[in-house]
Amino acid sequence: FYLRKAINQKDIQTSLRSAVCLANELRSSQLSPESYYKLYALVTWELQHLAVFISEAMHQDLTVATELYQLAQCEGNVLPRLYVLVTVGAVYAGTDQANALETLDDLASMLAAVQHPMRGLFLRYYYLQCTKDKLIQLGTEASVKYLLFNLRESISLWARLRLLENGTVAGANADELDGGWQLDRCRHTLRFLICAHLVHLARLRDLSVGVYIDKVLPEALRLGTTCEDAVGQAYLLQSFVEAFPDVLHLRTLERVLTACLQVHWIVDLRPLLQHLLRRLTAHVKGFPTDMVADVDVFSAFHTHMQQLHGRPRSRATPLTSLLSLQLELMMAAISLHPGDPGRVGLVLAGTADLLQQRRELLNQRSEQVLLDILVAPLTQESLAPAVLAMPYHATMMACLQAGAQRTAAFTMVTAVLHGGVKFNDCETLRRMLRLLDRLIRDEGESSCIESLGLQKHLEHDTCTFTMEQENMARFVHQVGHSNPVEAFKMLSELRIHFDDGGPHRQSFTLPALVVATLHLAQLLFSATHSLEDATIVSIGLHEFFDFVQGTILMIDKLNPMESLRLWLLGLATADSCDEPSQGCVDASHLNVCVICNRFADGALSCLETRIRSDRDQLLALQLIAGALRQVKKLEARHYRLASERAVRFAGCLNSKSLQCKGLSLCAELFYGTAYGDPGQAVACLQRALRCADNAIHIDPLDVSLFIEVLDRAAGIFDEGKSRVSAPFVSCLLALCVHHLQYIGIRVPAGSRNALQAAVRDLQAKQAAAAAAAAADADATD
Repeated sequence: FYLRKAINQKDIQTSLRSAVCLANELRSSQLSPESYYKLYALVTWELQHLAVFISEAMHQDLTVATELYQLAQCEGNVLPRLYVLVTVGAVYAGTDQANALETLDDLASMLAAVQHPMRGLFLRYYYLQCTKDKLIQLGTEASVKYLLFNLRESISLWARLRLLENGTVAGANADELDGGWQLDRCRHTLRFLICAHLVHLARLRDLSVGVYIDKVLPEALRLGTTCEDAVGQAYLLQSFVEAFPDVLHLRTLERVLTACLQVHWIVDLRPLLQHLLRRLTAHVKGFPTDMVADVDVFSAFHTHMQQLHGRPRSRATPLTSLLSLQLELMMAAISLHPGDPGRVGLVLAGTADLLQQRRELLNQRSEQVLLDILVAPLTQESLAPAVLAMPYHATMMACLQAGAQRTAAFTMVTAVLHGGVKFNDCETLRRMLRLLDRLIRDEGESSCIESLGLQKHLEHDTCTFTMEQENMARFVHQVGHSNPVEAFKMLSELRIHFDDGGPHRQSFTLPALVVATLHLAQLLFSATHSLEDATIVSIGLHEFFDFVQGTILMIDKLNPMESLRLWLLGLATADSCDEPSQGCVDASHLNVCVICNRFADGALSCLETRIRSDRDQLLALQLIAGALRQVKKLEARHYRLASERAVRFAGCLNSKSLQCKGLSLCAELFYGTAYGDPGQAVACLQRALRCADNAIHIDPLDVSLFIEVLDRAAGIFDEGKSRVSAPFVSCLLALCVHHLQYIGIRVPAGSRNALQAAVRDLQAKQAAAAAAAAADADATD
């Protein structure tokens, strides 16, 4: 209040005395760092009003500056006197540029009178804030010298702050706590007072690389490594790394890493090195033009990591931290040198050696970091084959416990899938499968003792197990060799490994294996006909489909519906293959008709013996009828036998309603195909009508069965050579209407709508037929 009042009255001397009284409050020794900072902020805010007032007075009379500067030195207490001197001296240095350096040196020498750590540190921070805009007048070298001197004195005061707290540890951030950087409360709270000096050094306008290397870097590293305690050393080095730009660190990387090695061995360097490596990697990746020709970031850090591994085992060198640094080095190698397996191999070798040296039981966090190291190179197709050829993955997997090995296998499969990595040789695939052994085999040797395998499967979490095996099924489709014969050999290799797995695993993996194999059929046998490549001719059609058939037979007991779909997919695939030429060596065995018959027989056998659910039986019958209608290379005799088996099965379903639906479906097998038999189609419809009539006596609401038969009859009637007459369709329509009227208001809405749609369809066909007849009559006339 009094300071503002004196300023408003233009009373310089009174305002100066009021400022001294105000700054005298900063002499307190009982305040905590937080409270002292609040008081400091209030006092310095008022002192800025004094600075503005003095500046305006100096513009009117330059002699006022000298008088005020000398007058301020006559105050009694040193701390308030220095605050006022800094305020007046900064204004004086700004107006008298000739004596600016002398004034600032004078102020800097007087600040040494305050040796209390907290009060002296705040005073030097205030000195920096008041004089930072005057540094341009001094030149670059003088500014650097001035800032380094103030930094050195501030670090000395800051290091002594720990004596005020009797070892109380601050609540540092998570990274510092994990790395063992536990600053005491005072230093943790006031750390920004040190960082400010480094930031101003880094932001000097004319700071060149030469000045930085010759002046700034040696002194900054010396101050960081000669601090009295190890935690202070680590924090100062980290502040130095954060303050200066990446391009300067890049040019002096070796010296910075050497300084890091000089930090006391009780300090964990992971946060510092991790942060530095991430920054330099991002800088080199984003600004490749700034890359120095003779600086290799990866090699420098790799050499440093090897020296770090050689440190004695202590609390400051936990295995988790060292593995985290190896992971960071791996990501840098992949980012800076994509497709270079040599550098990735160096990281993997270093990690394997580290695990062999330590021989420690890995905790959960160490296991997670190790998993990330294992996974990282498998996300790139250019790295995966070379990396898998190295022995390091197997060595590191052996260091994990059984549960962690299973998690590692799942993580590697997920990485391969997300990276879209394709395997194009059998040896690489074998190496990958050896790493994935925990996902492929049941732990209970279920291939030998099935009941034990089933019980063993129940020990796994169902959701986790399902997710693992679904990923293994997707992994099958990562076989991507350009030569279909080689791809077939790789799928055969997968089959060998999957055969050792338990039934619960095979129900996921084998269907995917069948689908992937069938995808090769067109490539494989179109190449066979062209005879362009002698190596492709080595696989015959018979051998190929024997492999598919054998695999599907293994699925029959596990998942009948899936097996049925695969039989039909194999039937469609075989039907799409062309007949081999007469010059083919295996012509006697490559009978497409025989193969189609085998797959049709397999599908019908699966329907008859494996599928038990009524709903699944009807769905399976529908699938078989649809597939048989599309087949063109099945012999007429085989087609007739397959159709009769389907009709016979439909007539044996568990209820009259299901029999009606099944027979209606089977009617499709006898019209609209190359092997059509209109008489059989009509017979199926008549049997379906009898079943519908019996079903409606059980449940009158089953009138939809008659409408289904009407739809089939209308479809057959539309065929040119159909034996379904118009009176038959008319009588069937009248029968449907009669049953709907019989049950009255209880008619299901779906049945009513279906009948109306059928009537509209028949009317449209009748109108089209009448129009066609009229057109023919006109043409005849």
